[in-house]
Amino acid sequence: MAVATSRDARTGLPDWAWGILVMVGIVLLSRLSDIASFTGLPIKPWKPGAGFAFGMLLVRGLHLLPWVLLGQASAVLAASLAADLPPDWGASIAAGFSASLGLGIAADYLRRRTRVDLALSRLGDVLRLLVVAIALAPAISALEVLAFVSIGPLREAEAQVGFLRLCIGNLIGMAVVTPIVLRLHAPGLSRLRAVGGVAVLEIAALCGALLVLAWYIFGIKETDEFKLFDLLFLPMVAFAVRYGLDGALAGLALTQVAMMGWLRWQDFPAAGVVELQTLFFILSATCIFVGIVVDERERAGAALRANEKLLREQDAQLARVMRLDAIGEMASTLSHEITQPLTAVRAHLRAALRRLEAGATGIDAATTDLRHGVTQVDLAAGIIRRLREFLGRGEPHREAIDPLALVRDALALAAPDAERGGVRVVLHAPALLPAVLADRIQMQQVLLNLLRNAVEASRAGDGARLVSVGLRASDGEAIEVSVHDDGPGIAEEIRPRLFAAFATTRPHGLGLGLAISRTIVEAHGGRIWLERPGPDGTEFRFTLPLARPA
Repeated sequence: MAVATSRDARTGLPDWAWGILVMVGIVLLSRLSDIASFTGLPIKPWKPGAGFAFGMLLVRGLHLLPWVLLGQASAVLAASLAADLPPDWGASIAAGFSASLGLGIAADYLRRRTRVDLALSRLGDVLRLLVVAIALAPAISALEVLAFVSIGPLREAEAQVGFLRLCIGNLIGMAVVTPIVLRLHAPGLSRLRAVGGVAVLEIAALCGALLVLAWYIFGIKETDEFKLFDLLFLPMVAFAVRYGLDGALAGLALTQVAMMGWLRWQDFPAAGVVELQTLFFILSATCIFVGIVVDERERAGAALRANEKLLREQDAQLARVMRLDAIGEMASTLSHEITQPLTAVRAHLRAALRRLEAGATGIDAATTDLRHGVTQVDLAAGIIRRLREFLGRGEPHREAIDPLALVRDALALAAPDAERGGVRVVLHAPALLPAVLADRIQMQQVLLNLLRNAVEASRAGDGARLVSVGLRASDGEAIEVSVHDDGPGIAEEIRPRLFAAFATTRPHGLGLGLAISRTIVEAHGGRIWLERPGPDGTEFRFTLPLARPA
């Protein structure tokens, strides 16, 4: 009967293969990190194997616990054999069981009780991991020392020294190696970002600076390692600031390997190694915090940009709805506007036809009628073109445009509404004005909103029903546009929220026209404001930046 074996969905490896990988990894890391060992046992101030085992228990689950036990016991046994000591199976199993039990309990607590994100994508996740590591390192170190003392390889007088070395070794392993394991296992995370040629040179320069500083601090016997240790903060913080948590972890791993290699090569005193590892833990915690804060800032910036893009898209949709609403209200007058030139075309064509039928004497008059007909066709086509452009959604396209032509196009769209209400619209502008940088359709919408409001206000007032539109250069950097009506003005209570959404004085208005207008104008780098809030009329003004400021 076949026995079902669970497999990892990402790699296809069965659980037993992962177990062997964990066991071999613990033993290899224990042997490679063999520095300042105490009494020939794996009691040392650097234990990356513990961090590796803790990370694998977190990402793979507690079913790897027996393999972690085998790895820890094998590491103790291998250390004894390397020190030419007789193999002590009891001490190896007891120490391996003690360390594995502590790692398993802590991993289960993090997975089930704290719901930590194993990708370490938030500052809170990193804090939980470091707090658990700080609490776990003394606990499993005490259990290991107790096992060594109880079985016999370690004397009680040596327990305090052994505990101190094991504690700092386990703490460094879990603070540096465990986050690396978690980040490597997290799906969809970039490793030091996708870098190009310039970034590769930058990383190489940072690594070079790091190695040179490490050599200067630890590789020269005449230097004082403890006084110069702070120099390592410079490249390490640069790694964290530039490349986030991934960069901080990569720099820490490189620094730890380089530092311990040089210390071992120099046969550095064991007590000094413990003190330097304590300083290295402070460096590690600082750089990890800086890295995760940088990552969170980048994610917050990306989320903000995505929200801004979504808001712009929603503004564009809402603006188009407002344009459709405007065209709906103008439908009757617009149909009349288009019908007039078409009726004139029909009359001119009939007159030309009668004159052509009259013979050669009517050819000149018929030609004149045809020219008039073509002019009326062009007029109707222009009205339809402006409507089609106004209704089109499209993406914002800023270009250098003539502000006078922009205003005249908007006046042409608003003219039918003004004529129906008996409102006269006049334009005051110099003949020559510099070009502005704007999206033609969006600015037409702003002008049309202001013009329709002004026309409606003039119809409601007791004045001459006059709307004045003005254009002038402002400070050599912008063009100022004004729209003034002689209506009853704006009520005092509505003025503070005049440009807010859903603020309106019209009985059937949505209160979105001025809010959308402000959004459009400010997106163009201009500003819009109420110039005359008095009872003798209302004047709105807005500015548009010049295409080429003076």
